[in-house]
Amino acid sequence: MDGDEAVEKIERENHRVNAIVVPEGSLVPMNFKCTRVWVWVDKEGKVFRVPKIG
Repeated sequence: MDGDEAVEKIERENHRVNAIVVPEGSLVPMNFKCTRVWVWVDKEGKVFRVPKIG
């Protein structure tokens, strides 16, 4: 699935979270937030890892 489509679907299904597209190899903050979902995408913008709360 395309990363932007995944973000839209996640936020539509749960209005309490903010889904964020993260390109492969990027660094993300290590603090945990239950209102944030990381959507990891490859170079083509396709999700390559199951989106995870964090």
